Amino acid sequence: MLPNEWNAAMNGTPWQDAYAAVEREVEQVISAAGRGQLENRVRLDDKTGFALAISRNLNTLLEASEHVVGDLQRVLGALARGQNRREKALTIADKLGAAQRLARVK
Repeated sequence: MLPNEWNAAMNGTPWQDAYAAVEREVEQVISAAGRGQLENRVRLDDKTGFALAISRNLNTLLEASEHVVGDLQRVLGALARGQNRREKALTIADKLGAAQRLARVK
């Protein structure tokens, strides 16, 4: 079955409605993140299979991004205050490694 035939066959089915709802929710969370609102998450309790996996991984990515921004704010704030002491902050590579570990689906 070709993609257009698949879309026509699935038009108006519960599966298509559920897929469209997940698509809208993910799009809203990604759009908010693009505006700097990293605290939003995709609901997981109403998803299974691929929708659950993609939603969980998106939430993990947002959480890691939120931590990176928080660390950056803390370090820049210390610099702005002229503090000379070293702030504990992870490197970007460490953050990406942490995000990768969190993203592993169990």
